[in-house]
Amino acid sequence: MRPPSLAHYLFFIAVTGLSLLSGCTESTSLTQASTPTASPIPTAAPVPVVAEASLPDAASLLAEAEAQGTQATLLAQSAQSLDDWDLVATRWEQAIALLKRIPDNTPQTASARQRITEYQQSLATAQTQADRPATTTAVRLNRPEPEAPAPETATPTEESSATESSATAATDPVEDPTIAPEAALAAHLSQSGARMYAAYWCGYCRRQQELFGAEAAQRLEIIECDPRGTNPQVDRCRAANVASFPTWEINGQIYRGLQSLNQLADASGYQGSRNFRN
Repeated sequence: MRPPSLAHYLFFIAVTGLSLLSGCTESTSLTQASTPTASPIPTAAPVPVVAEASLPDAASLLAEAEAQGTQATLLAQSAQSLDDWDLVATRWEQAIALLKRIPDNTPQTASARQRITEYQQSLATAQTQADRPATTTAVRLNRPEPEAPAPETATPTEESSATESSATAATDPVEDPTIAPEAALAAHLSQSGARMYAAYWCGYCRRQQELFGAEAAQRLEIIECDPRGTNPQVDRCRAANVASFPTWEINGQIYRGLQSLNQLADASGYQGSRNFRN
């Protein structure tokens, strides 16, 4: 057998070198592919600090709701017209809304739930009254009466009657036996400078006028204190420190609340007949 020549050795070395180089490259590639690349650790986003919402003051809500309920009860005692009962219903609705704002985990929760049940029953009663047919006897506070038609030309006989009527009207209403005691008292109060501070929605104010009667009440000086009412005079009410309705100012003295006709007569020094109907 002939020994390999130099050419064979060179060919063998070249093939072996290529094989080694090729295997190294593949091994390196596998190593790189199999070695996981480290991923960056995600950084948690900062959690925003939310201020804790302040809970409603349960005690204040309950107190305000009970105040609304008390006002509704007082208004219901003198309510007569549909507007009166609408106002009563509104007060109950406001009270219930306040109670429903009280959270479930407060010492006032049990009282609030009990009040809601009671107030809802009262609300239903007020709404029933507000939906009833209107009566013709309802009295509106400070509502202008329709103007009377212009008188026709008077005959001589009518003129003499008118002259007599004028002479009668010129006399003191307190001493005029043809004038009802309620009208005489109302005229006396007006002439002496007495005035009643009122609000158009006030049931007691309306009741006060009803004690005089619709005709006699027109002689009174009634000052509207609510800016939403007819011809309001809010500044005069503030100057008199009016805090409730009705409020009477008689001979420089203040009398708060509904007054009987005898009380008004005593306060004003009325000397006429006291044969009042009410």
